[in-house]
Amino acid sequence: MPGDIPTFDDFFQVARQEWRLRNPSISVAEIDREGSDSNIQVAVAASMASEATRYMVLLYQSLLLDSAKGKDLDRLVADRYNLLRNPAAPSVVDVTFSRSAITGGPGSIPVGTKLATTDGKQFLTIEIADFGAADLSVSGVGTESVLAGRATKISANQLTKILDTVFDTTITVANPSESAGGADEESDENFRERARDFFPSARRGTLAAIEFGARTVAGVKWTTALDVLDPDGLPAEAVDLYIADGDDTYNVTLITNVKNALVFWRAGGILVNVKGGVISFQAIQMTLQFEAGRDSVQLAADVRAGILLHVNALKIGETLYEADLLRLARTVRGVIVNSTAVVVPVGDVVPQAGQFIRTRADLVTFS
Repeated sequence: MPGDIPTFDDFFQVARQEWRLRNPSISVAEIDREGSDSNIQVAVAASMASEATRYMVLLYQSLLLDSAKGKDLDRLVADRYNLLRNPAAPSVVDVTFSRSAITGGPGSIPVGTKLATTDGKQFLTIEIADFGAADLSVSGVGTESVLAGRATKISANQLTKILDTVFDTTITVANPSESAGGADEESDENFRERARDFFPSARRGTLAAIEFGARTVAGVKWTTALDVLDPDGLPAEAVDLYIADGDDTYNVTLITNVKNALVFWRAGGILVNVKGGVISFQAIQMTLQFEAGRDSVQLAADVRAGILLHVNALKIGETLYEADLLRLARTVRGVIVNSTAVVVPVGDVVPQAGQFIRTRADLVTFS
């Protein structure tokens, strides 16, 4: 518990003083002697007071956005913001159905047709695939995983099996792109952040509201909305919205889901162009020194871990500042960092519209 909350020892001291006031013949040594009748009775009183205090602290924490957790956070946000935690979301991916000849004639593959990968992950079509008499393929058919969660995501060309019977048995399936949107149940941290954005976006139609509305789509984590400007630098009555899921990916189906959700968030008559955010991988090289007697390998690993955590949490369009890299390195005790320690990049890195900066362990090096 926090330091300003009375502890068991504090309550024991108070109970011991009260016990001696009421029973002057009993010595402090007798009360402190473990197992004595006096010690047990004083300890029981202190334990009850400590447990009651702990309960009050937990109750108080459940009433604050920064400290509420789990079900307490669910109740708090639902009551104050009328928001629900995003559940685990299925991954979505568009597929292409193909055949080598048109002898099977026209026909449709219905919604709900079951597909699968070789390792058993199953998907259902959420759109009809209509084959005309002369069509050899139908592309861009939306599907979503039967189960939900981040583990349902697949790479390109993994969805190759059709489990249900279709009108033409020669038809095959493939997913040209990786899936997107598969997410585990929304974490407390992300749920709090979304709740904090509620009031600034409550009027809707603003850039913040459009970003907020996109994040109500399960699986969408990163959003940035920018005004489209005319040649004079004035708003051109359109907005570019860039999105990505928690794994920095997107696809046509996820973009479509966001477009559908934005009907309730964008201003009337304003076009919102929904696009996928583009990753820009950034190499980072620093020159570090270490205090004598320190494990330089472990300290370098700690610096690298801090940099990875910071850079890979940057939002779409957010700048990577050189000063932040220096600050992160200086937080590791035993590392000596001078003002010229950052070799690469040379200065701050400002992403282009729709880009978000990421890095990898192999791109973060020290000399």
